[in-house]
Amino acid sequence: MNYIERVKNIYSNQKADSPNSDAYYKYCTRYISAPITAIVSFTPITPNMATLSMFFFGILGFIFFSFGNFMLGGLCFVGLIIADTIDGELARFYGTSSLFGEYFDKLAHYSTNSLMYIGVGLGV
Repeated sequence: MNYIERVKNIYSNQKADSPNSDAYYKYCTRYISAPITAIVSFTPITPNMATLSMFFFGILGFIFFSFGNFMLGGLCFVGLIIADTIDGELARFYGTSSLFGEYFDKLAHYSTNSLMYIGVGLGV
């Protein structure tokens, strides 16, 4: 399967029409993440590794926010959201799912989102 076919496959498996999908995902994130996910699918990166990258973006965003650099903090937050989308798309693309992956994703969400809010509070 070549790159274009993978992007089409990823777009077809996205959950944009789900009632649980938010407007940001529906109109923005999915169009950025699908081409990146197609590139990543050619590498040995697993969905859990993509989830791990959420911690990188979250901690980096926390640092930027806490020092008052809201532009770079915001970009890290966008990177965090895209990394979150990529991990789900990779899991669907590979057809893999695990209880560990589900809990790891929730842990990444709870910790990084909390860090972002704390960082904004410290920066203000």
